[in-house]
Amino acid sequence: MSNIQSQSTSNPTSISQKAALAALTGPQDSVAEMVKEFKRRRDFLVTGLNNIDGVTCFNPRGAFYVFPSFKGIFGKELQG
Repeated sequence: MSNIQSQSTSNPTSISQKAALAALTGPQDSVAEMVKEFKRRRDFLVTGLNNIDGVTCFNPRGAFYVFPSFKGIFGKELQG
C-alpha cells in the first residue's frame, strides 16, 4: 500500500499536466480579468480595515493577502 500511495500522490496526473499546459499556452484574457477583480477586492478590504479605529493594514504589492494589525485595539473594552 505504501508503494501505491507514494506513486499516486507524489506526481501530478497526466490529466493535470495536460490542463496545466492548456492553461499556460491558451488564451490569457481571463487572467487580466482575475487580476483586476483580486485587486478590487484587496483594495476594498484594506480600505475597510484602515477605517476601523485602532486597526492598520498596509496595501500589499505582490498579492491579495492582507495582514492587518490590531495592536491599537489591544487592552480596550467594548463601550469603554
